[in-house]
Amino acid sequence: GGSQSKVFFSSSHEFLGIFSDTLREHKERLNEAKMRQEEIIQERTRLNEARGRYAQQIDVRGGSVKDAAIKIEKQERRVQTLEAFYREQKAI
Repeated sequence: GGSQSKVFFSSSHEFLGIFSDTLREHKERLNEAKMRQEEIIQERTRLNEARGRYAQQIDVRGGSVKDAAIKIEKQERRVQTLEAFYREQKAI
């Protein structure tokens, strides 16, 4: 087991404020990753078009794009879980 540190907040309101900021940062990073992913896919598509019909085509969604897609999907689920928790806490 790892060492546990206790974190105290002066109020649940303070906790929710910090949680909200963290959630927003996660969402921003997720959106940036999605935009980068789309740019890479578009660039690979352009390269394939420029190569012509008989040239070896690049796997547009393979390799690093496939790896990133898995990470993006995981992060999306994590953000959804955090949002659900945040809504529940806010309702209390």
